[in-house]
Amino acid sequence: MLKKKMAKTVILMGCTFLMMGATALAAPKPRQIMIEGGNNVMRVGKTMDLDSEILPGKAKVRDRNIIWTSSDPKVVKVLEKRDDDTKVKAMKTGDAVISVKIKNTKLKADFQITVQNKTKGVSVKKQEDKIDGYRKQYKKVFNNIKKTNVEADALTARQQYLNFERELDAIDRKADRLDDQIEDAYHEGKLSYSQMKSLERKLDKLEDYKDSIEDYLEDKYELINERYDD
Repeated sequence: MLKKKMAKTVILMGCTFLMMGATALAAPKPRQIMIEGGNNVMRVGKTMDLDSEILPGKAKVRDRNIIWTSSDPKVVKVLEKRDDDTKVKAMKTGDAVISVKIKNTKLKADFQITVQNKTKGVSVKKQEDKIDGYRKQYKKVFNNIKKTNVEADALTARQQYLNFERELDAIDRKADRLDDQIEDAYHEGKLSYSQMKSLERKLDKLEDYKDSIEDYLEDKYELINERYDD
């Protein structure tokens, strides 16, 4: 009889420890939900990814219990309504608030978005014409370098070299400004990625052409430059 009572006691204690262990291992309840997004300004027709972040980090919530809504779907439309992340699309100009909440809780977060009209695109042809124009300017300087005789007087020859170098640098600065403008236009949505890369490749070739002219200039005035470097 005593052995049976002891066995029951051991079983009860074992069950108690198992229940305590299960409670200790249970995931914590969510206490907060937030929205991680990019820019609060979108252009008509563009899409943007939004992610939810639930705290504490170890809290477990099923994706279907995370619900996304828009205060005005005609302005910003939610493309994925039940998931831990979503994609929204700007439909027309205006303001809309994207909300995310956890089902059967009071936990909620908002993200306001302003939709603006599409920006006017940049003419790729005009940018290409500018690059071609800079190449012609380089070629003109190059031709002048080739047909100019190096002066016998070292000081005068040195001045020749510096004048040509300044002309090349002036064109290079204009090309650099154009490069910055092209990159800005891409980030503003005025150029597509492929358009931007195509223009950058042309600018790279222009840079290579300038480098070849500089190499020729340095070789032509090598003895003069060595004298001044010493």
